Amino acid sequence: MAGGSVRTGGTVIPLICASAGLQGQAVRAHTVAGQCDIGAADEDVIGVLVEDVVAGEVASIGYSGLFDVLSGAAITAGDDLKINATGKWILWVTAGERAGQALRAAAGADELIEAWVD
Repeated sequence: MAGGSVRTGGTVIPLICASAGLQGQAVRAHTVAGQCDIGAADEDVIGVLVEDVVAGEVASIGYSGLFDVLSGAAITAGDDLKINATGKWILWVTAGERAGQALRAAAGADELIEAWVD
């Protein structure tokens, strides 16, 4: 997968993505079986886009391992993560669904950083 964000120990599965998305955005299950969609705030995350995807095409979805995630704000290495309304990864404190942990820092939004995705 050229340009993909697979690190060691992760699992990657193919799913049709209902919406266009960027490498590192979180995805959630779609209402149509066998499909996914870009995640939304406080929803259960099923994984992360390993590379950019066009709506209606098969996407590589990574889960349960190390992947590059797209930050939605500044993040410190070691922060627990959740997703915001656009499927980007932000600091999790107590509210919402925890979905991973940052292994690298991000100075702000729209940076690809290494994280453990649950």
